[in-house]
Amino acid sequence: PWCPTDIDSSGQILSWGFCLEDCPAEIPTPSCLDPPPVPAFRALDTAEVNFESSWFTVTSQENQYKVSNVRVRHHQPTLVYDPDNTTDEVEVLMSSSQENFRELYEIVTEDSVVNYTCPLGYIF
Repeated sequence: PWCPTDIDSSGQILSWGFCLEDCPAEIPTPSCLDPPPVPAFRALDTAEVNFESSWFTVTSQENQYKVSNVRVRHHQPTLVYDPDNTTDEVEVLMSSSQENFRELYEIVTEDSVVNYTCPLGYIF
């Protein structure tokens, strides 16, 4: 695991390195790596909305869908930690809802719920 190797007087992490065996650490808990199943996207080049998601948005863009999410940043040792900048806006172009959503994933707490809702007149 990674550990802070240099911290300034305000607690800001300045650099990272590999932890030594005697460093305090938490054992990682395995988590689900697959997102919930995603309903089919609406027809391209239409304004209709057949569902809304609590974890991403979809818009039509010519012959593709732009799928986006604002997620909590996965902290990495190569990045300087900025407590005022902890999210990333991620956008991916897709041709269907069956493509890989890995770029949009976010680490969430155990028992988190993802919701899809349908406007009146649509069903899954």
